[in-house]
Parts: sequence; C-alpha cells; structure tokens
Amino acid sequence: MDDKLYRFRNWDYCVPSFCSFEISYYGTQDQVMKVLKLQEVGLAEAANQFFSGTGDGAASICYGEPSPIVYEVTKIKEKKYTAKDIKTVVYNIWKCANSVTIDELEADIIYIKDTDEKYKRLIKPRVTNAIIENMKLTDGWFWGMPGFFTVEDDQHVSCGVYYCDMVFENYEEMMNDFENTKEPNLNRFILEMFGDG
Repeated sequence: MDDKLYRFRNWDYCVPSFCSFEISYYGTQDQVMKVLKLQEVGLAEAANQFFSGTGDGAASICYGEPSPIVYEVTKIKEKKYTAKDIKTVVYNIWKCANSVTIDELEADIIYIKDTDEKYKRLIKPRVTNAIIENMKLTDGWFWGMPGFFTVEDDQHVSCGVYYCDMVFENYEEMMNDFENTKEPNLNRFILEMFGDG
C-alpha cells in the first residue's frame, strides 16, 4: 500500500432519512477500503476495481447513474494540531444546539488540491474525554457513517478518515492557514455521531 490520498464519495448519513445526498471523505487506500467495506453492497467492490486497475470504480450513490467513487488528490502539506479544554456548541441536522466539552483535541491536518482544482484543508480528529450533552462519546452512540469513528478505549475516540473543514480561495490563503492554523471545525465530527437524529 502507498501513502497517496484519495477522495471517496458516499451517502451522507447526516441528512434526514427522507433525503438523499452524497458527501466526500478522504483517506489512504487502507482507510478508504476499511470504511467502504462497512457500507452498502457495491461500494467496496467499486473502490477495489479502482485500486486494482481493473475498472473505473463506478457505483451508484443517491440513486444516481453509476460513476467513479474514488479519485486521487494532490497532497501539499501536512501538520499536527493540538488543543486542550475545548468548550463549544455544535448544531445537529435539525439545528438543535448541543454543548460539547473536550479535554484534548489532536488532529492530523492535510492541505490538498482536490480534483475540482480547489485548495482544501482536511482534518482527522482524535479526542480525549469528549462529552456531548452529558453523554460520553466513548459510550458509542453513533448513528452516522459506519467506520467514521474508532473508540480506542474509555477516553479516546478517533476519526477513521479525513473530512474537509475549510476551502480556500487560492494557494496563498491555504499557506497562510498552514502557517497560522485556525482551530479545526468539529461540526462534521459531531454530526456523524448524531447521523440524521
């Protein structure tokens, strides 16, 4: 396996169940396959075609015509981010406010040029003692995309893939964030806990 980075398309588990939208996540080949093997029939098979070079990796998402679901992206920079004693409010899909406290956040950050030619920041968080509305994240109440979370032990939860939390106007703006990194946006991380609930 290599350390190339890929964007993969999937159903968005964080919209109301009567809707159908897709979302893109990112990861290495191992990370992509690990998550897609837990999804609907056909997605892992399509990704495997892409990675093995035996096909274009097309599958149907959101009832659309089959089209490729995996694309290689260009990695530009990588870094680590850490923060402690985070207190914030995150809104679920129904716009209900949820208080969040996190003892420590560690995030792998990758800056990329995506297939749409846009510069983006991707994050893969790992949190220590995250509590959402008095519920510990390590209790495993996850209704989002299977494989998105990994409960490591009774204190730590990590993200299995990267998600995009910032899109930049240009290369210079991206490099400015690399030098002066803004706090990661944890909305998608928390949304995947709630799913469509």
